[in-house]
Amino acid sequence: MAKILFVGARSFSGYWFVKELVANGHDVTLCLRGSTLDSLEDQDFFIQLHELTNSCETVYNAEIGSSTFIQAIEEGHFDILCIHAAFSTNYRSLEFDFIDALKNNTSGISLFIESFKNKGGTGVVLTNSYFQPSESSATAHPAVYPYGLSKELTFQTYKYYTQLHDLSFGAYYLANPFGIYETRGISKYLLNQWFTNSPAKINFPNIVRDNIPVTFAAREYHKLVQSVFYCSHICGIISKPSFYAESLNEFAKRLKQEVQRRISLECELDIPLNHPAIQEPLILQNDEDVKTEYVNDVDSFWEDYIGTYSQER
Repeated sequence: MAKILFVGARSFSGYWFVKELVANGHDVTLCLRGSTLDSLEDQDFFIQLHELTNSCETVYNAEIGSSTFIQAIEEGHFDILCIHAAFSTNYRSLEFDFIDALKNNTSGISLFIESFKNKGGTGVVLTNSYFQPSESSATAHPAVYPYGLSKELTFQTYKYYTQLHDLSFGAYYLANPFGIYETRGISKYLLNQWFTNSPAKINFPNIVRDNIPVTFAAREYHKLVQSVFYCSHICGIISKPSFYAESLNEFAKRLKQEVQRRISLECELDIPLNHPAIQEPLILQNDEDVKTEYVNDVDSFWEDYIGTYSQER
């Protein structure tokens, strides 16, 4: 199994990615920003992440490029470097500072990639976003917000330095994960409304977004890490897993159906006749449909997801 340095476990998706890596026997060290986990507002998530840090070696105050981060690389002799963290505050704002974000995402990269290589590292896995520009014939679009531009520039920077140092490189395009411990997103909003007997308003019912159960997203991430680790030659691998690529109206109806199969709730939807303008592409989705791989597991996901949410209420 691989010895992995993982950056970004404080996030919802990062937690599940690390949990999957650990469950598959990998030796994972976490690099976390800040000196403690106390700033996490969600108490349940705090407890789970705290338990995860107890099962992994954890380095605090280890932001990308910091002396603590570079020291961890030099002392750890890792096989794989997983960069899941990225600057994303106010990511849907046109005032998002993509230059500052790029600096945060790649701080010290020349030094730490060289050090990682010299200490025996073989591959880097970077988490991308479907907000980055796409040239797919079906869903081509430019960068979405300056945030999407920052992520694309970050991707190109990591790709350059891994090629420069003859390292394998994996890029994982994360769609919209949802599941237990999520802190935002369409499914979180819908459940919050319905469990307080309030209608859920869908302002943009016709736009298509790609919602993927976070546990399946984590399994796909693990597959990519495995592929990069076991690659017999210097390679570049792209992973773009897709799951529920459908309109928000269709996804809301899907979630409503899954809730009502298990709990007696009205789950009212409010679809306005007139929809406000949106500055995003009508379609944002990945292009590798993985639903068939999880056909035997999807009902269990819904049971755990809705059951956990109902218990929290």
